[in-house]
Amino acid sequence: MDDLVQEPVLTSDPMRHFTWRRDRRHRPGLQFLTSTGRHHGAEGLEESRVLLALDFAGDVVDVVSQPLKISFATCGRRRSHTPDYLAVTRRGVWLIDVWPEPLIKESDQESFAAAAVACGWR
Repeated sequence: MDDLVQEPVLTSDPMRHFTWRRDRRHRPGLQFLTSTGRHHGAEGLEESRVLLALDFAGDVVDVVSQPLKISFATCGRRRSHTPDYLAVTRRGVWLIDVWPEPLIKESDQESFAAAAVACGWR
């Protein structure tokens, strides 16, 4: 994770771009963070709320939307996962996935576990 907090990652574009269509069931938008002085993409209200909470936490140095794509194998097939945010704070680096708990499926839990292993977490 410490290697992710380098200039190329912090100034890079998101791995996946946000879609802006009327017929979507979510509400994508941009959230301005005072702590970074920039707008950050959010795919829905939950992500906007997480960005707002990060901004009020007071320790945020930078936030990158959809910073990387993690590829992994599970049950004999290849999968990939793009976490929602990489937050750099004065206390550490956080890789954040934002999912409403009732919508989390078993395959999502596998993706979260793969992100944790990629970061060296147990």
